[in-house]
Amino acid sequence: MKAAVLSLIILLAASASALAQPLQVVLATTATALTGSVIKPAPTEFYGLEVVLQLPVGITPKLDPLTPGKYFLDPATVVMVDNSMLNTGTLVSSALTPSTDPSVGDTVKFLLVNPYGVKFGTFGSLWFDFKPGFVPNYNATTQNVSNADIKVLSYRVLDVSGTEISTDQAAASISKTYVWKQP
Repeated sequence: MKAAVLSLIILLAASASALAQPLQVVLATTATALTGSVIKPAPTEFYGLEVVLQLPVGITPKLDPLTPGKYFLDPATVVMVDNSMLNTGTLVSSALTPSTDPSVGDTVKFLLVNPYGVKFGTFGSLWFDFKPGFVPNYNATTQNVSNADIKVLSYRVLDVSGTEISTDQAAASISKTYVWKQP
Protein backbone atom coordinates (compact mmCIF):
# COMPACT_ATOMS: atom_id res chain seq x y z
CA MET A 1 0.00 0.00 0.00
CA LYS A 2 2.81 2.42 0.92
CA ALA A 3 4.54 1.65 -2.38
CA ALA A 4 1.33 2.40 -4.31
CA VAL A 5 0.84 5.71 -2.49
CA LEU A 6 4.50 6.63 -3.04
CA SER A 7 4.20 5.76 -6.74
CA LEU A 8 1.09 7.91 -7.02
CA ILE A 9 2.87 10.85 -5.35
CA ILE A 10 5.84 10.50 -7.70
CA LEU A 11 3.50 10.29 -10.70
CA LEU A 12 1.61 13.41 -9.59
CA ALA A 13 4.85 15.30 -8.96
CA ALA A 14 6.16 14.33 -12.40
CA SER A 15 2.87 15.45 -13.99
CA ALA A 16 2.98 18.76 -12.14
CA SER A 17 6.56 19.43 -13.17
CA ALA A 18 5.81 18.52 -16.79
CA LEU A 19 3.05 21.12 -16.77
CA ALA A 20 5.12 23.65 -14.83
CA GLN A 21 6.84 25.01 -17.94
CA PRO A 22 4.58 24.33 -20.89
CA LEU A 23 5.70 26.92 -23.42
CA GLN A 24 9.20 27.98 -24.34
CA VAL A 25 9.73 31.04 -26.54
CA VAL A 26 13.13 31.13 -28.20
CA LEU A 27 14.45 34.63 -28.95
CA ALA A 28 16.80 35.27 -31.86
CA THR A 29 18.28 38.18 -33.79
CA THR A 30 19.35 38.15 -37.39
CA ALA A 31 21.58 40.60 -39.23
CA THR A 32 21.62 41.46 -42.91
CA ALA A 33 23.67 43.75 -45.12
CA LEU A 34 22.06 47.09 -45.93
CA THR A 35 21.94 47.58 -49.70
CA GLY A 36 20.86 50.40 -51.95
CA SER A 37 22.65 53.69 -52.45
CA VAL A 38 24.77 53.00 -49.34
CA ILE A 39 26.08 49.48 -48.84
CA LYS A 40 26.84 48.53 -45.24
CA PRO A 41 28.05 45.10 -44.16
CA ALA A 42 25.82 43.09 -41.86
CA PRO A 43 26.60 43.79 -38.21
CA THR A 44 28.24 40.87 -36.44
CA GLU A 45 27.26 41.66 -32.88
CA PHE A 46 25.05 43.86 -30.75
CA TYR A 47 25.58 45.38 -27.30
CA GLY A 48 22.03 46.09 -26.19
CA LEU A 49 18.65 44.66 -27.01
CA GLU A 50 15.04 45.34 -26.02
CA VAL A 51 12.18 43.08 -27.10
CA VAL A 52 8.53 43.55 -26.13
CA LEU A 53 6.33 40.46 -26.54
CA GLN A 54 2.53 40.45 -26.69
CA LEU A 55 1.19 37.38 -24.93
CA PRO A 56 -2.16 35.91 -25.85
CA VAL A 57 -4.87 35.89 -23.21
CA GLY A 58 -4.27 32.80 -21.09
CA ILE A 59 -0.44 32.80 -21.24
CA THR A 60 1.59 34.15 -18.33
CA PRO A 61 5.17 34.14 -17.07
CA LYS A 62 6.27 33.02 -13.63
CA LEU A 63 7.10 36.02 -11.46
CA ASP A 64 10.22 36.34 -9.31
CA PRO A 65 9.38 35.02 -5.82
CA LEU A 66 12.16 37.20 -4.34
CA THR A 67 10.41 40.42 -5.43
CA PRO A 68 6.78 40.00 -4.30
CA GLY A 69 4.42 42.69 -5.47
CA LYS A 70 6.66 43.47 -8.45
CA TYR A 71 6.25 42.18 -11.99
CA PHE A 72 9.80 40.93 -12.60
CA LEU A 73 10.02 37.53 -14.28
CA ASP A 74 11.47 34.67 -12.30
CA PRO A 75 15.15 34.49 -13.36
CA ALA A 76 14.80 30.69 -13.56
CA THR A 77 12.45 31.15 -16.54
CA VAL A 78 15.11 33.03 -18.53
CA VAL A 79 17.62 30.76 -20.24
CA MET A 80 20.60 32.25 -22.05
CA VAL A 81 22.17 30.23 -24.86
CA ASP A 82 25.64 31.20 -23.66
CA ASN A 83 25.52 31.17 -19.87
CA SER A 84 29.11 32.47 -19.72
CA MET A 85 27.68 35.85 -20.81
CA LEU A 86 26.19 36.17 -17.35
CA ASN A 87 29.70 36.18 -15.87
CA THR A 88 30.98 39.00 -18.08
CA GLY A 89 28.93 41.91 -16.83
CA THR A 90 25.82 41.08 -18.83
CA LEU A 91 22.61 42.68 -17.59
CA VAL A 92 19.44 40.69 -18.22
CA SER A 93 16.09 42.03 -17.14
CA SER A 94 12.55 40.96 -17.91
CA ALA A 95 9.25 42.27 -16.64
CA LEU A 96 5.54 41.70 -17.08
CA THR A 97 3.08 44.50 -17.77
CA PRO A 98 -0.39 43.16 -16.96
CA SER A 99 -3.14 44.13 -19.36
CA THR A 100 -6.04 46.19 -18.03
CA ASP A 101 -8.26 44.82 -20.82
CA PRO A 102 -9.35 41.19 -20.23
CA SER A 103 -9.61 40.63 -24.01
CA VAL A 104 -5.95 41.61 -24.56
CA GLY A 105 -2.99 39.63 -23.26
CA ASP A 106 -0.19 40.90 -21.06
CA THR A 107 3.13 42.15 -22.42
CA VAL A 108 6.63 41.11 -21.44
CA LYS A 109 9.71 43.29 -21.92
CA PHE A 110 13.11 41.60 -22.17
CA LEU A 111 16.36 43.59 -21.96
CA LEU A 112 19.88 42.37 -22.59
CA VAL A 113 23.02 44.52 -22.31
CA ASN A 114 26.54 43.14 -22.72
CA PRO A 115 29.65 45.38 -22.71
CA TYR A 116 31.59 42.87 -24.84
CA GLY A 117 28.95 42.26 -27.50
CA VAL A 118 26.65 39.37 -28.33
CA LYS A 119 26.77 37.56 -31.68
CA PHE A 120 23.63 37.73 -33.79
CA GLY A 121 21.58 34.54 -33.71
CA THR A 122 19.66 32.73 -30.99
CA PHE A 123 20.55 34.30 -27.66
CA GLY A 124 18.01 32.97 -25.17
CA SER A 125 14.56 31.80 -24.30
CA LEU A 126 11.72 32.49 -21.89
CA TRP A 127 9.37 29.96 -20.31
CA PHE A 128 5.65 30.69 -19.91
CA ASP A 129 2.71 28.98 -18.23
CA PHE A 130 -0.92 28.59 -19.17
CA LYS A 131 -3.26 30.49 -16.82
CA PRO A 132 -5.88 28.47 -14.90
CA GLY A 133 -8.88 27.88 -17.13
CA PHE A 134 -6.89 28.27 -20.37
CA VAL A 135 -7.47 25.29 -22.66
CA PRO A 136 -4.60 24.88 -25.13
CA ASN A 137 -5.58 23.73 -28.62
CA TYR A 138 -2.74 21.22 -28.92
CA ASN A 139 -2.15 19.39 -32.19
CA ALA A 140 -0.02 16.30 -31.52
CA THR A 141 0.89 15.93 -35.20
CA THR A 142 2.35 19.43 -35.61
CA GLN A 143 3.26 19.77 -31.91
CA ASN A 144 1.68 23.21 -32.00
CA VAL A 145 -0.71 25.06 -29.72
CA SER A 146 -2.78 27.13 -32.12
CA ASN A 147 -4.14 29.56 -29.52
CA ALA A 148 -0.75 30.48 -28.03
CA ASP A 149 0.50 32.93 -30.64
CA ILE A 150 3.08 35.22 -29.05
CA LYS A 151 4.02 38.27 -31.13
CA VAL A 152 6.97 40.67 -31.16
CA LEU A 153 5.46 44.13 -30.52
CA SER A 154 8.69 46.09 -30.64
CA TYR A 155 12.36 45.43 -31.04
CA ARG A 156 15.49 47.57 -30.67
CA VAL A 157 19.14 46.60 -31.03
CA LEU A 158 22.07 48.84 -30.10
CA ASP A 159 25.63 48.90 -31.41
CA VAL A 160 28.79 49.49 -29.37
CA SER A 161 28.22 53.27 -29.29
CA GLY A 162 24.63 52.91 -28.07
CA THR A 163 23.18 53.83 -31.46
CA GLU A 164 20.17 51.85 -32.62
CA ILE A 165 20.93 49.43 -35.45
CA SER A 166 18.43 49.97 -38.26
CA THR A 167 15.60 47.45 -38.53
CA ASP A 168 16.76 47.09 -42.15
CA GLN A 169 19.89 45.46 -40.74
CA ALA A 170 18.62 43.74 -37.60
CA ALA A 171 15.44 41.77 -37.03
CA ALA A 172 13.93 39.81 -34.17
CA SER A 173 12.29 36.44 -34.38
CA ILE A 174 10.67 34.07 -31.96
CA SER A 175 9.99 30.40 -32.21
CA LYS A 176 7.97 28.30 -29.81
CA THR A 177 8.37 24.84 -28.41
CA TYR A 178 5.79 23.16 -26.23
CA VAL A 179 6.53 20.87 -23.32
CA TRP A 180 2.86 20.55 -22.41
CA LYS A 181 1.24 17.29 -23.40
CA GLN A 182 -2.46 16.69 -23.60
CA PRO A 183 -3.61 14.37 -20.78
